[in-house]
Amino acid sequence: MTIKPPYVYPYDAIFPLGTIQFEGFTFPAPHDPHKILTTLYGDYMSFPHEGVVHHGGDKRAAERGVTDRDALLVKLEAAEKFFTSQI
Repeated sequence: MTIKPPYVYPYDAIFPLGTIQFEGFTFPAPHDPHKILTTLYGDYMSFPHEGVVHHGGDKRAAERGVTDRDALLVKLEAAEKFFTSQI
């Protein structure tokens, strides 16, 4: 499953914000989470086909021992450098 654009959603899919309950806490949430999730993932309510690589990982990276966590850390470090250079 791959995340697809757009990363900009219709105003009415986000607002007015609703709330969700998670582990005893209440959090703000988009007005229409189904629309957001369907836009991002397609049929997000069905089980993935066998052999699907999740979270944008790729099999070659997994074979090299690069985890999603490692890839995320690299992206976060790059974002931190970019944003601190803008100050």
